[in-house]
Amino acid sequence: MAASTPLIEKLIVLTLGASSFAEDAIDAEIVPTPGDVQKVITLDGVVHQDVGSPSWALRINMIIDHDSVRPGLAYYLNNNIGASVAFVFNPHGTGVESASQPKWTGSLRIQPAPMGGNGQEYATAEVLLPITGTPLRDATP
Repeated sequence: MAASTPLIEKLIVLTLGASSFAEDAIDAEIVPTPGDVQKVITLDGVVHQDVGSPSWALRINMIIDHDSVRPGLAYYLNNNIGASVAFVFNPHGTGVESASQPKWTGSLRIQPAPMGGNGQEYATAEVLLPITGTPLRDATP
């Protein structure tokens, strides 16, 4: 059996709509939330169980940048609340898609970014952007 090749994640590509926000992200990941479990026991004592589909979100730990010139991610999120936008996410070292370094694509709903933070520190925050459906794996170079 061939040895596995663990990934060292580097945020190379992170776009929302047509804008790049890799410059604002400290780290990011696509995270699942397990589907609901339904369970019933019938009169004969048999347990019947079903699990719903998971939901997905793009979690971004980011610097707070309300700059309107570039614009910063916080500015973009707070000016597009509720919008559905396409995303592209490639956390791999080269940013070039391949079978071992795919990008992930899909559509997500914009949520607002927090404002403010601790004094005398870089302002950072975490946002969770719900993905519509399932993210798609794309290994096409």
